[in-house]
Amino acid sequence: MQALLSGLSLVWLLVLFAGLALVVGFAGTHMAKTADILADRTGLGETLMGAVFIGASTSLSGITTSITAAASGAPTMAISNTIGGIAVQTAFLAVADLTSRNRANLLVRCASPSALYQGVLQMGLLTLALLGALAPPLAVWSISPVSLVLLLAYLSGLHFMRGADDRTIHDAERPAEAKDEEETREEPDQGPSTGRLWGAFALDAALTTLAGWGIGQVGLSLVQRTGLSETAVGGLLTAITTSLPELVTVLGAVRRRAYDLATGDILGGNCFDVLFLAASDVGYRDGSLFTRFTPKMLQMFLLTHLLLSVLLLGMLRSRRKRMRSWAGESLAVVVLYLVGAVVLASG
Repeated sequence: MQALLSGLSLVWLLVLFAGLALVVGFAGTHMAKTADILADRTGLGETLMGAVFIGASTSLSGITTSITAAASGAPTMAISNTIGGIAVQTAFLAVADLTSRNRANLLVRCASPSALYQGVLQMGLLTLALLGALAPPLAVWSISPVSLVLLLAYLSGLHFMRGADDRTIHDAERPAEAKDEEETREEPDQGPSTGRLWGAFALDAALTTLAGWGIGQVGLSLVQRTGLSETAVGGLLTAITTSLPELVTVLGAVRRRAYDLATGDILGGNCFDVLFLAASDVGYRDGSLFTRFTPKMLQMFLLTHLLLSVLLLGMLRSRRKRMRSWAGESLAVVVLYLVGAVVLASG
């Protein structure tokens, strides 16, 4: 694949990258909508289904890009694509809050115990990965034990999250008009059969996965052709591109007043995205992936921790009058992300 791409000019590489981004955007978004309907038909809670089913499905392009980069001998790009994707998706939830037309503050409406649990779980998984990067190098068959620890921690987190209460912490303090909004939420019609939905989901998943693989290959060519660092390309260019389905999904969920689904897609999806590091570690054959962390990547980790901390503070903040006119935490998240993106691009 790289031999074929090496014959293309920089302009055609950018055109191909844009075309793959459109595939991810359209196929990934349609897949997320299909997953939303299938999740409703299972009868399970929005938060858990957003975290596991929709969050994982919208992450297919991202995990494919990371594995492709790692298997091609570009571990820096694989790591930065993973952490950059988590950071930008956290910022997406803040953007949804700032652009929401509803009267009540989005972060407060999303402050269910299960959503908060997902945020804490994400911080724990990121911390485990960071500890793996700082620990002495150890690998069995070129795979770090940290990868197995991450997988077990994620599965354990899902197990304990099943018993979390989905009622919003501030439910008793919601204004009456906010409660009425949720009670009058329109339920989606039955539409196509479940079998056809699964078929459409499988097709969209295949397209999204192939596009993610292509984005990883083109990203590597752009690194070679432009002289940009793998960290900048992975942390910004490929991370934002492969996260487009999450942006459309969270905005659509908020518009439909499916607030738990929005937080489940972002916070729960980010928990799943940490496993990109474990998957990339398996794909990387020159030792442990966690030994390839650079100081710039550690900065990205800390920035992601900071974004999530501010977001959770917004969800925990006490209910006050005129809260809708003040969304300081969400604004802070967006500003911090933009500052971090500038620093990353300049490095």
